[in-house]
Amino acid sequence: MQRQDSMDLAGLVADVVSMIVAAAGVWLGYRVATRPPQLRLSYGMPSVISLLPHKVANIEVRSGAEILTSPHVVTIRVACTGRHAITTSHFDNGRPVSVHLAARPIVLLDTRNSRPEFTDISAALAGDTLAVGPGLIQPGQSFEWDILVDGAPGISVKSSLANVRLRREYDVPPRETLQARIKKFSAWTLFLLLVFWIGTNPGPAGNVFADIAKALRNFFSALLG
Repeated sequence: MQRQDSMDLAGLVADVVSMIVAAAGVWLGYRVATRPPQLRLSYGMPSVISLLPHKVANIEVRSGAEILTSPHVVTIRVACTGRHAITTSHFDNGRPVSVHLAARPIVLLDTRNSRPEFTDISAALAGDTLAVGPGLIQPGQSFEWDILVDGAPGISVKSSLANVRLRREYDVPPRETLQARIKKFSAWTLFLLLVFWIGTNPGPAGNVFADIAKALRNFFSALLG
């Protein structure tokens, strides 16, 4: 009798898992067919290099005659990480994306294009801002700019892009963030392995669930007296 109950429970679990997978497939197909093109611009500051990490006597960094008190070389990165290109028409009224620099920019040192077969996008320093665009950014294409700044590095972005999702990434994540990502990945991996085990071993899975149900019944029976 107990074995029959276990088999019935295993069949029920398998049916529920099958219905969930089927419903997820239908929902995913509907989303892919009906949602608009995914446009995403990612940005960040993947590198910060202090030119004077410690004060040393008789060593100075100058820009012309000016002595820089906290010189850093920062790298700003912008990339099209969606499935479709970001075109000039997405820049509202032709206005650039403004990357505000917390430290005072001194000079734009270098520009890199990850896909040189495509045209570079325009970028220029204007006050404390790096003005990017308008222009064409292909899917998977990224641009990096090395900028000499004076002060504590940091960035914020004001977007002029219409219907484009803005996402900050590429920053070197703190240790806590990496640990959190590892824990999240591990939890999802264990969950998927559990689903796979239930689907491929309905008999043993049914026995496990039956034992858990029996234990819960005994617990609440003892609790309620």
